[in-house]
Amino acid sequence: MVQDVVAQHACFQWAIPSVHYLGMKEWQTILRIIFRRRCILYSALLVLMSVILVVYWQGYGGDLASNLLAEAIGICITVFILDVIISFEGERRNYKLSRLAFAQICGQLERLAELVAEQQKSASGTALSPVRWDELFTEEIANTICASLDPDSPCSTIYERPTNWQAHNTMFADRLRGELDAIIDKYLAYIPEDLINNLEHLKKSAIFEMYRVSKSLRASQERRGEKFQYLRGLQYFYMEMFNLCFVIRQQLIKNGVEMPE
Repeated sequence: MVQDVVAQHACFQWAIPSVHYLGMKEWQTILRIIFRRRCILYSALLVLMSVILVVYWQGYGGDLASNLLAEAIGICITVFILDVIISFEGERRNYKLSRLAFAQICGQLERLAELVAEQQKSASGTALSPVRWDELFTEEIANTICASLDPDSPCSTIYERPTNWQAHNTMFADRLRGELDAIIDKYLAYIPEDLINNLEHLKKSAIFEMYRVSKSLRASQERRGEKFQYLRGLQYFYMEMFNLCFVIRQQLIKNGVEMPE
């Protein structure tokens, strides 16, 4: 079991740029952000310089115009240098923190993928090898899990303490919600808003609520004399979760995270 989890974990390792080393591409990105955000400031300085130059060239004010021109040039140079230095350091810090946030988000998606892979293995009796997103997060896998996963069966756990799927999935859902909450709270200013929204949707996904109500669902089916099937007929909730994972994956790629297929 441990070897399976390790192997699956390796398949989902994503190459996140190091937070301690920034290459040429990252520096260029930071510079573009700096100059885009400071365009208003530089535009105002340009207007000021233009007015003073017109006054100087027209000969108005004599020495006063010359002094104003010299002062304006000095102000522009000083503001530019200080702004670039301060902004560069700030954006470099923001870039590193955003990469830390993305790495932690990737880690949570890895754990979710491990869970789905283990559920598929338990439900079908066979394991996918190697595990790929386009093979794992499919309607066929959702149907297999929902039709065949036994909540009382021993599970190849990601967390050691639970002994069956029902207990394990409840713990997994609670911890995943807690981890995503912690990431969003800690890195709120460094994660794009659209990515935060999708993380919130994933965190509140109906599939996780099914873990909470599974005991009451079982009780109601037992009262009706029906054989309990953990997620039978609830493939929709799995597909909702799968689709959210794909959307988040694309958003991470859009933000510069290199990820395999």
